[in-house]
Amino acid sequence: GELGSFVYDNPLTRHNELGTSVVLDNGWFAVVTLPETRALEGLNQIVTAIVLVLAAGVTALLGTSFLLARSISRSLGEVARAATGLAAGDLDQQVRVNSKDELGQMANAVREVIAYQQRMAAVAGAISQGDLSRDIRPKSERDVLGIAFARMSSNLRTLIDREQHARTDAERAVLLRDQVLQSISHDLMNPLAGIMAQAQLLIRRAVSAGAEPGDPLVKGLLDISVTVRRATDDVE
Repeated sequence: GELGSFVYDNPLTRHNELGTSVVLDNGWFAVVTLPETRALEGLNQIVTAIVLVLAAGVTALLGTSFLLARSISRSLGEVARAATGLAAGDLDQQVRVNSKDELGQMANAVREVIAYQQRMAAVAGAISQGDLSRDIRPKSERDVLGIAFARMSSNLRTLIDREQHARTDAERAVLLRDQVLQSISHDLMNPLAGIMAQAQLLIRRAVSAGAEPGDPLVKGLLDISVTVRRATDDVE
């Protein structure tokens, strides 16, 4: 007399069966029975399919997470190695991370730091070799290193210009001194040569007139001749 769906133990088949009883219009009861295994077979298949799909999804998710974590770890390791090399002064670094996420932005920032330090190193090398023609432009007003290099290069150019001007002035002074000395030498040589010639002429006349070598006049003329010769040598 039970209506609806129910599970019962069929004593004839000795299996659990799923039955459904309904009341007909004539007052009779109609009962439809089906073995429980057959009744639940479709449901079991659906549950099995759902479990398999969930298992595949979880496996794919774990695999994707593992690959993503491995890629992130590799990228972070490459960026960390580049940063460590920069800290040690090794500017020959490369970062091959080109993703569009925050990790890629960090890699781009590290690449910019590498390029900036390489430019500064090239400028420093040129300055150490005396090449001050490099144009140094700080990247911003907060670029302390770039501003310092620009000031240093400008100060060195100013010092070199001053040194070149001083050298030019010194060369001009030496040339002017040589010209003055040459003019003085020329102006003095002629009178000194005339004095020497006159002294020697007077000595010859005095000797011809019978003066002795020890004569005060001859001795004085000889002293004048020696003094004039010394002065001529000094002028030359």
